[in-house]
Amino acid sequence: MKNKIILLPLLVILVFPVLVGAQQITNQPTDIKIDKQNTKDKFIELKNIREKAESVVKELKGEKIKSEEEIEQKLKTFQDERRKAIEEKKSELLERAKQIREEKKEEIEKIKEEFRQKIQQIKDEKKIILAERLSEKINNVNRKITNAYLRHLDHLEEVLNKIEDRTLKIETKREVDLSETKDLIDKARNKIDEVRTAVLGQQAKEYVVEIESVENLEEAFRNTVQQMIEDHKKVRDEIKDVVLSIRNVVLSIKDALKNSAGAQENNQNGNSTNEGTE
Repeated sequence: MKNKIILLPLLVILVFPVLVGAQQITNQPTDIKIDKQNTKDKFIELKNIREKAESVVKELKGEKIKSEEEIEQKLKTFQDERRKAIEEKKSELLERAKQIREEKKEEIEKIKEEFRQKIQQIKDEKKIILAERLSEKINNVNRKITNAYLRHLDHLEEVLNKIEDRTLKIETKREVDLSETKDLIDKARNKIDEVRTAVLGQQAKEYVVEIESVENLEEAFRNTVQQMIEDHKKVRDEIKDVVLSIRNVVLSIKDALKNSAGAQENNQNGNSTNEGTE
């Protein structure tokens, strides 16, 4: 993925000297933003996942006999409900992104047509075809990379789900306070939703090279590619924040288990001391 982003500007630098030679160039991506507030109202609130998890733990702790099979069955029911809620949420977001893109379709086509008309000033037919292909290639690369981002976010969400399952099992079988961990899980899940929205917004962008003249077409393409690289850097930084948020969840579990083990050891030492005194 990283190689594609690095190689694209090299492609422009190597190929476009054959096109032409610089001024009055503007290039802006057609930015399609997803309104987070509007989509949030349509999403299934994931806080019910936290509430359901709490009820599962409470129910299992309240039972006198908890076989491994019973625990696994109740956790599986919770996992199925969680998966359904997440899939419905993702589906709503994807549908909203598609709807917004359709609304902007006419505007995007208009800008593309203006680009096609302006590059007709190039006398060499082969260079015209090359300019059109490279313009389309920029957007193809944007779509491919953002698809990879979405797959990576799906993987991170699955990792978070497994950590949450582990948290429920620990709470059920041990006397460990994992309230901080569960708060961090909620924050990580919200961060994933936020970044997924940002990725879909990036994917919906249409990079169109807007030119005033063909004299500096090479620079216009280079600037457009640079704009895309900068946009992707912002998205990748947000994905890194998701990874860090999940890492914090894991560290909080380790700290909770360590503190619990220390407390139990202190209690045992205290009991031994009392018995010796008696």
